[in-house]
Amino acid sequence: MNRLYDLRLKTEFCDVSEMYYRATDCTEKDGAIEFLRGGKLKFDTYFNCLSYSKLSRFTILDNLAYDLKMKGRFVVRLVKSIVTEEMKRLFEGFEYYAIFEQPFVYPTAIDFDEEVLVEKEVEGDATIEFSIAGLEDEGLLYLEIESLEDGAVFYGGSLFTKEEPLRNPKIAIAICTYRREKYVERNVGNLKAEFKVNPLLKDAFDVIVVDNGQTLELEEDENVRVVKNKNLGGSGGFTRGIMEAYLAGKYTHFLLQDDDIVFDPKMLEKVLAYVSYAKNEKLAVGAAMIILDKPTMQHEMGSRWRDTYIWPSGRGYDLSLPIDVLRNEEQHKTTYNAWWFMCEPVSVVDDYGLPLPFFIKGDDIEYSLRTAKEIMTINGLGVWHESFDSKYSGELEYYVKRNELVVSALYGKHKVMHDNQRKLFRGVAKELIFQRYAIADLVLEGFRDFLRGPKYLMNLDGEKMHASLRARSIKQVGKEELKKQGYDVDAMTPFNPPKHAYFTKMITLNGYLIPTCFYNKKEVKEGRLVPLAKAKPKYFFKCKKAVQYDASTDRGFVTTQKRMQLFKYGFKVLGMSIRLLFEFGTVKRKFKKALPELTSFENWNKLLGL
Repeated sequence: MNRLYDLRLKTEFCDVSEMYYRATDCTEKDGAIEFLRGGKLKFDTYFNCLSYSKLSRFTILDNLAYDLKMKGRFVVRLVKSIVTEEMKRLFEGFEYYAIFEQPFVYPTAIDFDEEVLVEKEVEGDATIEFSIAGLEDEGLLYLEIESLEDGAVFYGGSLFTKEEPLRNPKIAIAICTYRREKYVERNVGNLKAEFKVNPLLKDAFDVIVVDNGQTLELEEDENVRVVKNKNLGGSGGFTRGIMEAYLAGKYTHFLLQDDDIVFDPKMLEKVLAYVSYAKNEKLAVGAAMIILDKPTMQHEMGSRWRDTYIWPSGRGYDLSLPIDVLRNEEQHKTTYNAWWFMCEPVSVVDDYGLPLPFFIKGDDIEYSLRTAKEIMTINGLGVWHESFDSKYSGELEYYVKRNELVVSALYGKHKVMHDNQRKLFRGVAKELIFQRYAIADLVLEGFRDFLRGPKYLMNLDGEKMHASLRARSIKQVGKEELKKQGYDVDAMTPFNPPKHAYFTKMITLNGYLIPTCFYNKKEVKEGRLVPLAKAKPKYFFKCKKAVQYDASTDRGFVTTQKRMQLFKYGFKVLGMSIRLLFEFGTVKRKFKKALPELTSFENWNKLLGL
């Protein structure tokens, strides 16, 4: 029998027990679970359920066994839970329209379709053998352990298989960082600690830290090395990691990982198992992202890209709930997984080349679409990451718009022109409503630079460009500086937007066409305190001056409504729209033709100065 991975009880990385187990009449003590008579321990949880339908789809795993370490008398059950058609009808559309930082409120009680596959009375340690061959439907298996006496103890368990692995992977974990030492030191330290006690992972994984800031002082060893790199953003850092893994000649896979995620290193056992037993040697394996400050809330579990839009899977799921864990079992076509945690075979470099030199934003989407023809996402593979809504950087709008255009030119098939025209209009309109006129210029610059074609991207000095964008973005200042400017955010009341008819907002261009004499006079003089990172149009209706402030960072800036900018940017958008209409097709063909050169070792060696 070959061990795959361990069952996990509550860990230092997440203290929500419902992510690991559900307990009735039993308590956790010193890393074990102590039972009263009749106490139950259930593993229908995110980290410990067994996703049989996905294992059957992606791997050769079939004959499995749980090896359980226990003291006392128990009844152990293996339960099958499936996603029913009734559930699918109930959930239809939920994931697309989720407010992802709030849990779902289910409209009706949910009846689970469950079946006990194995039931066994045991005393002391036990082995529960089973096969997943022939199990139909989408669903999961989980263990339920019921104590037959007081004082019984569950110490832990592992999943084994009778199958032999198809391959013995050697995986390079590539971490890209830029002057964020505390995150890298924490994560690499956790990996080193796990390698010391886990020979399986020590032999199968190495860590390559790509230091774009060239400031990291990290102790290297046989499993960890640091590569100093020119700062070409996340694209340059992760590409350098892929290049190092490829050129080393000993790795079968690379695993791209953000420097600031929080994750359990033992999760790597699952990654290793899935790629070892994968039916498809080209299988990519990606982890879901869970919101760091809401540690049961899933941001996404892989995504589907269509032309210019992304449809995230599982957004808003509360992973502490059995129903949302089961919903994660629905089979969706995943076309991309973000680089917070994404594992691919090194051989894709021979097949498809390296990532595009985007600097930041969209590189993971493009590379997944090009290289990852089959992506496995699964319950139990998840990392915690800070919400993207928690911080604001205006210069990112340039990269988002430019790189979205490149991706749509390379892979778009339906309504691409229509969607890009709409993104042009909406992108600029949003910045006008938010009074961020400098950012509207960056949005337009993103479209303009796309139309310059691949040669421009190939010869662009990304480091200088990024510095230029930051200089032209709106500068955020601290709370004390805002106070010196006359805006004491601690004394101001955050604006609570009243309800206005959508039609009124639309015909007045969110209040731009309403004379200032009809505005709140106190706000005109003193400003209106509105959220920075989570801004919405309703906060700016009839707003002459906005103090845009982020309480999580204690930084912000002040903006003023300028009506004449409507006409200025209206003409700019019209001109860009006409250019896009007539030039998009030509630029699209140029990018498709230049893709092999853009993603070659030769181009990246030149860009990185190697």
